Amino acid sequence: MGAEPAAANAPRIVVVGAGIAGLTAAYRLGAKGFAVTVLEASESPGGRCREIMVEGLRLRAGARLLYSFHADLMRLIADLGLGDHIVRLGGATIECEDRGRVYPLPMGVSTAVLRSAELPLREKLGLARLLPELANARLRGNPDDLASLPGQDGIDLQRFLHKRGLSAFERRLVAPAFRGARGWDTDRVAPAFFLLTAAHGIGAHVFTFRDGLGTLATALASGLDVRYGMRAARIAAGKGHASVEGNGLDGPFRIEADIVLCATEGSLAGRLIDTPAQPMRNFLASVRYNGMAIAHAVLDRPLPARQLFLGADHPSRLAIVESVPGSGSPEDPPRLFCELAPELSGEAERDLPLSGHIAPHLDGILDGRTVERWVDQRIPAMLPLPYPGYAARMKTYRDWQSARPRRVYLAGDYLATALVGGACASGGRTAADIIGHWS
Repeated sequence: MGAEPAAANAPRIVVVGAGIAGLTAAYRLGAKGFAVTVLEASESPGGRCREIMVEGLRLRAGARLLYSFHADLMRLIADLGLGDHIVRLGGATIECEDRGRVYPLPMGVSTAVLRSAELPLREKLGLARLLPELANARLRGNPDDLASLPGQDGIDLQRFLHKRGLSAFERRLVAPAFRGARGWDTDRVAPAFFLLTAAHGIGAHVFTFRDGLGTLATALASGLDVRYGMRAARIAAGKGHASVEGNGLDGPFRIEADIVLCATEGSLAGRLIDTPAQPMRNFLASVRYNGMAIAHAVLDRPLPARQLFLGADHPSRLAIVESVPGSGSPEDPPRLFCELAPELSGEAERDLPLSGHIAPHLDGILDGRTVERWVDQRIPAMLPLPYPGYAARMKTYRDWQSARPRRVYLAGDYLATALVGGACASGGRTAADIIGHWS
């Protein structure tokens, strides 16, 4: 399915941001005959779902993998004919080091959890207390929508599990995985994300694309009018129109349209939109992101593929160390991906070298390899934080946006779930709102 030629009287839409949410929305709108232009500040599409070059290394801009339980994402992949490009991931050793012990770290809720020596027998039996909530998440919850589990938005995940007698499960298995994979502490997020991903992860698989995660965005953008190097500075709604102002490769610009869809990170949307309506203002003020700081240690020789998650008390102050064998090319050498712990996420805003936090703690991991150089990567707005109460605020805003035609709309993973599939679903949902309002 590609973009239909725009009718002469079709509403003109400007999408700000060529991440997955913005591109999905533009793709769906174009397929319905809307005249859509996408503005992107950088030189390539994808936002946090792409590869970027940093000091000669080809690195992931944020997202690390994709999940097959996202219905909208898998439908989009099929529409684009990318099914044959999928590469399933697996085979890496996944372990955790906590308080001097190294042990296998099962992902999600599976029989491997029941086999874990880190859980006392009473907690293994106590996991049965989670079954009704996991079943509800599987049957009634949508992994693309935090708000689909309204009863799991009131307390934090740590308290949720401890109240069910699962303190060792939380501390030894769940917390290290959340810190390393998401950059979140379990006392700062509601249980909904855990329940949705654990329930829908059963029987699902993780994957990437043969040519990298950026494949999806490249395929989407190829059939759209995407203008790169166009950094928006102001979005405004006027009487009978909307506009975007900013700076492009050829200097300042101002573009008028019937509708503007802001598909940037939520933290940026609040700064871009001039005098938003009160419901939009209130919601954007509630959006929080975690930063992420990563140091890549380029090695002289590869290590076996391994993900080592680290407990909160580990002296390195790291959340995860992942050995990346690389392809052997100069831009993809063997290396260690070293992510700082969530409490050090503020380092994403600083310019000091990150290796000072890390190098003294790598001796036991390097196994005779030599670090040839360090490359720092900072992501100031990595993921929206699904804190207790956030899903209700998100749903309130979405209901308001859907209620009647608007001149300015929002889309992004912060309006769904903090996953690529959530961004895809949000783009599709906002596109459906616009189609319903303006067709």
